[in-house]
Amino acid sequence: MQVQCAAKPDHLSRLPRKVFAQSCHSVCKPYTRRLLRADQQIQAIELQAGSKPGARLCHTIGQSVNAFTVLRVIRRTPPPMVETPKRLGVDDFAFKKGRNYGTILIELDQHKPIDLLPDREGKSLEHWLQAHPGVELITAPAARSRPIQYLCHSSS
Repeated sequence: MQVQCAAKPDHLSRLPRKVFAQSCHSVCKPYTRRLLRADQQIQAIELQAGSKPGARLCHTIGQSVNAFTVLRVIRRTPPPMVETPKRLGVDDFAFKKGRNYGTILIELDQHKPIDLLPDREGKSLEHWLQAHPGVELITAPAARSRPIQYLCHSSS
């Protein structure tokens, strides 16, 4: 089998070469290997399932990713913008049982956590409430109800 290449005509070889490229940032980011739509699918799955279970689920839908890729996608996901809730639930939780405890703030209308405070001190809750005005109702377990009632009455 013989292949012959046609030579360029003289008038074409004298023209300068131009490369035309158009960026389409609405479809994919520069230097990525996945479309934005695929990243959004991975992001939605991983925020619900976590890294390893999410990677297995992505594999079943045809997205071949590993757990480390999933973690990278989650880490570059911006935190959602949360409005100040009208009704707020306050409770303690353990970062490490028996050692480090914090405060979790829950939006009671949607039953979703909205913030974690680094300690169980009333001052950190007071600072959070001052930074987020508009909370009308605060509920807490009986052990914390006195400081919170004091905070609510002292600020009004």
